[in-house]
Amino acid sequence: MIRYDKVNTNQDNSNGTGGFGNLEQISVGLNYRPIEDMAFKISYQYQPKAYNPNTNERIHDSALVISAATYF
Repeated sequence: MIRYDKVNTNQDNSNGTGGFGNLEQISVGLNYRPIEDMAFKISYQYQPKAYNPNTNERIHDSALVISAATYF
C-alpha cells in the first residue's frame, strides 16, 4: 500500500507569511488478514511539511505505526 495525502486547512501562521496549513503525508505499508474479520497493519508515515506550533517552524516528521483491528 502506498498513499499520498495533501490538505490545505487555510491556516496562516501569526507573522502573516502563511502556508502552514498546507500539509502533506506519504504512507507506505502492509496489511495482513489471517482471517476475514481481523487485520494487522504496519506503515511508515512521512510528513515533509509538518508544523511545530511551539517554534512556528516547518519540520520533517515521521512515524512507524503498527495496529491490529477486528470485527469492523
